This record gives sequence, structure tokens and C-alpha cells, in this order.
Amino acid sequence: MKTNNRFNKVLLINPPFSSRFIRETRCQHKASKIHTVFHPLTLLYTATLLEKNGIRVKIFDFNVEKRKDFSKVLKQFKPELIISTTSTPTIESDLEFLKEIKSKTNAKIALTSVHSTYFYKEILNKQPFIDYILLYEPEMPALELCSGIKFTKIKGLAYREKGEIKANNEPNRLDLKKIKMPSWHLVKVKRYKIPIINEPYALIQTGRGCPFNCDFCVVPFYFGHKVRKRNVADVVDEIKFLKKKGINFFYFFDETFNDDNDFLVSLLQAIKPLNITFVCNSRSDLLTEEQAKLFSEAGVFFIGFGIESFSDSALKKMNKKEKSKVIIQKIELANKHRIPIFGHFLIGYGSDPIKDALTASKLGLTFANFYTVSPFPGSALYEKVKKKNIDFKKVNFEDFGSKKDKFRKKLATLIFYSNPFVLFRIFKLFSRYLLLKKSRK
Repeated sequence: MKTNNRFNKVLLINPPFSSRFIRETRCQHKASKIHTVFHPLTLLYTATLLEKNGIRVKIFDFNVEKRKDFSKVLKQFKPELIISTTSTPTIESDLEFLKEIKSKTNAKIALTSVHSTYFYKEILNKQPFIDYILLYEPEMPALELCSGIKFTKIKGLAYREKGEIKANNEPNRLDLKKIKMPSWHLVKVKRYKIPIINEPYALIQTGRGCPFNCDFCVVPFYFGHKVRKRNVADVVDEIKFLKKKGINFFYFFDETFNDDNDFLVSLLQAIKPLNITFVCNSRSDLLTEEQAKLFSEAGVFFIGFGIESFSDSALKKMNKKEKSKVIIQKIELANKHRIPIFGHFLIGYGSDPIKDALTASKLGLTFANFYTVSPFPGSALYEKVKKKNIDFKKVNFEDFGSKKDKFRKKLATLIFYSNPFVLFRIFKLFSRYLLLKKSRK
């Protein structure tokens, strides 16, 4: 059947790298032994819109699929458009791979990511095999591009016209309430597993955007400050759908899961009867007594707090808009309701990671990760650092910082996880979960 679409067959890919790599909006890092591989959630949402409009779609995620199978997909599916995600640490490798693919197919190639949004002019200028860049959120620009709408009418699209680079550099925000559920049938969902317990899980997004403006974060640039939420009923239906596929563990992949109290309370009340286990990221200062009680009752495995530091001066430099006294009070509130905490700490704003590690173990945190802060393009920090004329092609964004900071990162990690009380908390958490998992059978 003929359509008026510009593209009728679209292949969405998460490219290969030297190791499994997470390229999902703000998360740009290798999947280590303690990191689960993320589903290509943004590609799944893009696929949903395209499929609803009669466009044939396939997703190929090199994190969980074999490279040799990709050639078969190219040959059999014959895509007219390939949309690839990328990231700052992997951009050179991704471009090299896409250039190779371009030589084997007649498909047009589009990029989507925070990095390609920020550097769209440079990429289109230096990489002639890249045809389009989907700026900011890719779902709506991808749909309008495929639907044959005039380029000049598509917000969030960068392209070439007669050799000249043009762009409608304005976000084309996705209305999350119109997405009932991402196209889970396009990925092998059970290949994405939680480390240690080796159980399949699902990544679920309930909202986008963040009202805060932390110095190191790319979310305000990419998703904006306005928080947009899905319908609670749609999120619940998605969980029920995935449970039927054998998924009982979920990661609510929101910038700040508890930024809308009414939404959160409604959602937690709705999922209480579903007998699931979940993790999420939340702001400690937004945690309320009601939230903590519901988190505990609804099956939380742990809450990730972006604590960053217990130093008020460091928090101020980060523009975190939090006070250490309040953070400690909220940790105590979580402890009161027996909620395990995964604390995230940043090195590079004058904080003392050794002191933070000791404080974290004393306050009862179950997990802690220490990071040397990286100036990712799109963050306020990058705008400050780029003035120093650093050659960012030589920068290791996953291991940024001085030798001293890297040493302190390792030492802080060792100090935290060598604490016997921390080890006992981890043992108790996993033992409790294994018993719960056994009771589900």
C-alpha cells in the first residue's frame, strides 16, 4: 500500500562499542559489573510513534544482540532511514560505525542524543554521511521527518539544504500522556538483567524534565525544566503488561521520581497491590513521611539519592539547592521506614570523598558510588570548562579529573564497602529479596 511518508521502513540502533555502553539521555557510561544494561528507552518511544502512524520499525541494540545478526537485519529489512543514538564518550566510535554502515546501504542516517544536539553544526559540517540530527527529544522530529512534512516546518530537526546546514533549533517536546506504552515487542526484554540477582527487569519512564539546574547535569538542556508526567493508569497498565511477560523488577527512570508529590502518591498507591520490586532516583529534600511510608509498602528495593556531598560549600558550588542538614534528616526518615539508600557522590567541587564515605556508612547507606565529575556538553559546567580550550577529543569523560581525584575515588569506595555494617546491610537486602522472589513462584 502506498503512503505519503518520506520513509516507510526505519531501523533504530544502539551502536556497538568496545564494551556494553549506556547511551540513554543523561546516562553516558560503560555498563560495569554493578551496572545493569539499560533498554534503549528513547528509541522505544520513537518506535511507538512511528508504528502508530503505519511506519515499519525495527530496533537493534548491540548491548544485547550479536553483531553478526545486524548484517542480516540490514539485508532483509532494507531500512530507508537509520536512527542511531550516540553519546559524548562514544561519539567517535559511533560515527566510524555509521560511516561503515552508510557504505553498505542506501539508507539515510539520523543521530539522536544530548551530544549530537549540542554539536549538530560541527557533526553535519564534518560528517557528510550523517543526513539529519534529531535535536533534543527525538520522537516528534522523527515522526514528522518520516511523515514527509517540510523540513522548515519540523521543530527539532537539523539538516542540509544545497550544502548549507539548517536547523529549527527548538525542542519538539513529546506529550507523554499520549504514549500509552512503548513498543516493548521490538526488544528482547528478558535479555536486560539486574546484576548479582541475574533477574530480568524493565526500565519505565513516568516523566521528563527537571525544575532544578544542577551545574553538572544535562537534563535542563535536553528535556527542559518543565516536568511532564504520564497518566498513572498508563504506567500501571504497562507494569501489568510486563508482569505477564515475567518481569517483576522495575527501574523508574525519571530525573527525579518524587518531584510531583500528587503523581507519586497516586502511583505508589496504585502499584502496592501488584507485588513488584522497584528502584528509582529521587531528591532527598523532597522526601516526605507519606512518600517514605508508601515507598516501603509498594516494594522499593532501594532509592537512589543524588547526595553528591555532605559539604554545604560543595553543594553550593554545584547549584544543588540542598543543605547537608536536610539531606541527613531525610536519610534518617528513609531509615525509619527501612528503605535502603544508594547514595551518589561527586568529586570535583571541593568535597572530601573520604569524609563523605565515612559519613555515608555511619548514616546507614546500603550502597554508594563515587564519581569524578565530568563536564558533559549541555551542562552548565561544560560552558565554564570549554573556555579553557581543552581538546575534548582527548578527554576521557568516564574518568575525568586529576590523578588525586581518581585516587580519592578509589579510596572512598574501598572505605565504604570495607565497612562490615555496610556489607551486612547488602547481605540482608539481597537475602530478603531472594526470599521474596522465592515466594512469588
